[in-house]
Amino acid sequence: MTLVAFILLALPQQALTDAQCVKCHEDQALEVRDTMHQKAGVGCVSCHGTDEVVNDKHKNLPTFRPAKLPKIAELCGTCHLAVSEYFWMSAHADAAAKDDGEKKHRSSCSACHDYHTTAGAASWTILNTCLECHESTSHEVKEAKSFFDVVGKAYDALDHFEGELARVERRPGIRIFDLAESGEAGRKDLRRLRIHQHGLDWKKLNADAGASADRTAAAYNTLAAREESFARRYFGLGLFLGLLGLSAALVVRRARLHQGAA
Repeated sequence: MTLVAFILLALPQQALTDAQCVKCHEDQALEVRDTMHQKAGVGCVSCHGTDEVVNDKHKNLPTFRPAKLPKIAELCGTCHLAVSEYFWMSAHADAAAKDDGEKKHRSSCSACHDYHTTAGAASWTILNTCLECHESTSHEVKEAKSFFDVVGKAYDALDHFEGELARVERRPGIRIFDLAESGEAGRKDLRRLRIHQHGLDWKKLNADAGASADRTAAAYNTLAAREESFARRYFGLGLFLGLLGLSAALVVRRARLHQGAA
């Protein structure tokens, strides 16, 4: 190494952009690729801030944010406000505050969503992650599994209901605009549950998921009743028109017979 290269290496290097971060952190950059954060324009500097690097080591200036617990949750909370509100009310927040290196205490956002890949919150992913810290027979895992079973059925019921709405959408005579609003309300319920689940209040979550499923079932029953009523009206109208046509045909036939006899 030349003296000039050595001096340049020893001088503070400003890490001010994502591209400068990637020069040293290629593996992390690959983890972030195509994630929801990258697609939203959230990169290295967005989360970690800026720093000076000397001899390949960070100086940890006040502008730099390393991955420390529970600082991760505070940082995530700047964008994910509603999730953060429920997280800080949970037992996970209490455990993360200890930050003593034990895996069961590393319960901040990154424990479930990972640092850079930020995997989505699919139920099977969450339950598998729970098993890294909790026994399968623990009440935490049992209650979580019960909730995901209930909320899964709520999703299935809503999908089926919306499919039925789409089927009758173009059929005249069946009022569905208010039922479409019920479907939208159901989707909002499920989005709220995905946020509220960070608070780990499983009993309330189960009750809310069950109530949402019941509302969807009631809307589906209303749709079925309206369709049945429409079918009865349509059948009655068809029968009436058929009889009317038959009567008209008989009148015409009788008139022709009368003319023929004359």
